[in-house]
Amino acid sequence: MPKQKEFEILVTSLKLAHHHFSLNEIIHEEVGGEQYKNSEFLWNVIQLGLEQSYLLGLAKFFERSKDQDDTISVYYFSNFDFGHNEIFEKLKRIRNKMISHHDRKVIESSFLEELKLSKADVRFLFKLATETVERLKAESGYIHQDHVITGWEVDRLMLRISLKKWLEKLV
Repeated sequence: MPKQKEFEILVTSLKLAHHHFSLNEIIHEEVGGEQYKNSEFLWNVIQLGLEQSYLLGLAKFFERSKDQDDTISVYYFSNFDFGHNEIFEKLKRIRNKMISHHDRKVIESSFLEELKLSKADVRFLFKLATETVERLKAESGYIHQDHVITGWEVDRLMLRISLKKWLEKLV
């Protein structure tokens, strides 16, 4: 398995992106009212950072680089055809125009609306990514210490519990 180390890099990066997505959602669900208002600036900074991180992580996972030999993305392992080109193009443009570079168009509301990914879109991309990781494990024999899909749901639960405990200490 000559690409095992690269596979671990891919999965670890995707796992971190999923953690950031999960924590962002959990904060939206758990933090409200006075807790949010008392530290609104802090919560907004945290959530924006988490959002940029998980979008960048997904973009890196699905990046179709011209130099496939050096870029560790899902295409480093196989030449997948996922379809859904519109959602991948949006993700790439978000990465290129909003996260990685400052595009002047970002001040235009129509441009921001055009690039917007819904939570359903993001969930779909994570589902597609995790299924692809499991497929690579099954078909190519790559090893990862846990079952990606169920392992990440356990991590999500642990994040929720940790956040609740931390919020209780703040009161």
